[in-house]
Amino acid sequence: MTGFQQWLRKLHCKSLRKDNLSIKGILIFQRIFLVSCFLAPALFLKTIHGMAKPSLLNIPWSREEILATIEGVQKQSYFPVIAADPYGGVHVFWTQGNAIYYRYKDGPSWSLPIDVVWSNSNSITFPSVVVDQDGILYLAWYSYGQIRLKSVPSWEAGNVHKWSSEKIIGYTGGSGTPLRLAVDAQNRLHIVFADCRFSGHSKAPSAREKML
Repeated sequence: MTGFQQWLRKLHCKSLRKDNLSIKGILIFQRIFLVSCFLAPALFLKTIHGMAKPSLLNIPWSREEILATIEGVQKQSYFPVIAADPYGGVHVFWTQGNAIYYRYKDGPSWSLPIDVVWSNSNSITFPSVVVDQDGILYLAWYSYGQIRLKSVPSWEAGNVHKWSSEKIIGYTGGSGTPLRLAVDAQNRLHIVFADCRFSGHSKAPSAREKML
């Protein structure tokens, strides 16, 4: 069976999902919003037969959904990130105070928010999330000059007890900079970040990439 045939088989197995879903998350006025864009099945089938894929700019977006409303300076929300798993679930994370909060959607409604990372101070910033080909969800973030990582099967992410323990996978120094996770075609996990430990000295900050 060719790779294309395997892809078609997976698509057939998931035919219960009526729409191909693309998600965009934005942060406005200390609220986490979510906007969805739905591709009709007929348009998606055209892509399979080699026709041009329709531009998302030409397809109506859904109305905004408020995922978090924050009050008070100490509880402001920042850095929303989003990922979709191979089974149709959508996973959203954001920092709030001294924690990273999480909600997921696998159907018509969203789960209640839970904190999956917690710290004694407001040192948690720049989360990044990715889901690999096996459905394992990886969450990385910056804290105390360190890059930390934990993981969970995406279908169990709503249970905080199913998450792995935190693992330190890199050092950055300074106040931290945005980092990004990615999974390649061989299902290997990569992370890229800026190393600020030499900033202001003889060396400038440098970008580093690691394969985990």
